[in-house]
Amino acid sequence: LQLPLFVNAMCKTMKTLARKQEISGIISNWLIPAGLVCPIKSTTPANHIAIAHGSDVHLLSRLHISLRRTIIRRIAQSHHHIIAVSTDIRSRLLDMDSQQILPQITVVPMGAMPLPPTTSIRPTCPSISSQDPLRILYMGRLIPVKGVDILIQAVKMLTRPAILHIAGDGPMRTELEHLCHSQGVQCQFHGHLNASDKSVLIHDCHIAVIP
Repeated sequence: LQLPLFVNAMCKTMKTLARKQEISGIISNWLIPAGLVCPIKSTTPANHIAIAHGSDVHLLSRLHISLRRTIIRRIAQSHHHIIAVSTDIRSRLLDMDSQQILPQITVVPMGAMPLPPTTSIRPTCPSISSQDPLRILYMGRLIPVKGVDILIQAVKMLTRPAILHIAGDGPMRTELEHLCHSQGVQCQFHGHLNASDKSVLIHDCHIAVIP
């Protein structure tokens, strides 16, 4: 009940802003719901770009085909360009676009163009010997679409000692804690971290796993 009211309120707000202000560009993060609340392509010359992050595409794939086609048509009518944060996200969108009406979809990893590598910004990886446990980091929400359970199973398959660090929280935390215990995977759950603690953990780990 709350979601339709929320989307409707966002639509009205965006249309009001479009009438009162000169908008040169609009960026909608996530196709659902943000990509649905800016149907103003025909009423403003602003370039409208949507960024598909993953969870929105996952939700779109689970909808009934008729509703999915309606949403895709609405997105196609109100956007000039779509950015996908991975080639897999782009492929899944194209597979769902049976009518081939979506605008151009460009892959930009994680939604940001990487800077050229330089010694001044390249992070320093901590040294490790063959006897030291490999420190592996996952940072993000603990929800099914992230695949943290698959990561835990992969860590169990390693032929060398490893410690998995999980930063973040979510509804799957208890389930994942039990999975680590049952699989014999050494893991530390850090919960939510502030920016400073995140930086320390990132620099202390050897590998960062990004879903």
